[in-house]
Amino acid sequence: MTILNIEKLQDVRELSPSKFDHSGKEMMILIHSEMCGHCVEMMPEWDSFEQEVKDDVEFIRKGNTCCIIKIETSQLPELKNTNPSFYNNKVVKMLEAQQYGVPSIATFEPQSDSPKMFQEERTSDKFKQILTKGKSKLGKDQSKKSEKDNKMETKKKAEVEAKKKAEVEAKKKAEVEAKKKAEVEAKKKAEVEAKKKAEVEAKKKAEVEAKKKAEVEAKKKAKELKKELKQLEKTGDKLEKRIEKIRSELTRL
Repeated sequence: MTILNIEKLQDVRELSPSKFDHSGKEMMILIHSEMCGHCVEMMPEWDSFEQEVKDDVEFIRKGNTCCIIKIETSQLPELKNTNPSFYNNKVVKMLEAQQYGVPSIATFEPQSDSPKMFQEERTSDKFKQILTKGKSKLGKDQSKKSEKDNKMETKKKAEVEAKKKAEVEAKKKAEVEAKKKAEVEAKKKAEVEAKKKAEVEAKKKAEVEAKKKAEVEAKKKAKELKKELKQLEKTGDKLEKRIEKIRSELTRL
């Protein structure tokens, strides 16, 4: 069991190329950056994994010999200069497979330069599982336990996705219903306001028409009264003249 942590310039300079010659062993490599939030969040799990593997006597006794290497990205240029073979055959292929993103985790089978990229949950247990019996869980020789874990994880992932989908659909449905309800209420409110406005306008119109009708009737009545008064005045003049004539005749008599 070999664990190499390359975090600073001194670490690179102290490691000779022979330190990286583990062609007969499985290799597990982590490339991380102190400036990467995901890397910082994952690091306690990785450190716990290293400690557990190093202290697990039973794990080592069963033939789980491997090389675990952790590399900080700031040391890659120096690593390229001091150990170009390891850098080109392992590091570059890992970074290319990960599209130069970090954290980048991969395993290499003995005598192989083809990385098996780690794409699972970044936990100490998951890291350890892929080294079980010295064979990568991402390779061809997966244990029955690993297959079972994969199925359980796939099922769990499907359940989580189904739950998320149901929540999204429920939220969308609630939003549609809320929007529909708001539209109905807005329509009702508009109808009430329109009815109220129509009633006010009808009342106003009726008042104007009533006023006009009253004015017309008043004018007609005044006209009739004036006509009647004129007739009465004429009749009065005739009576006065007749009275005068009678008086005059009486006087002659």
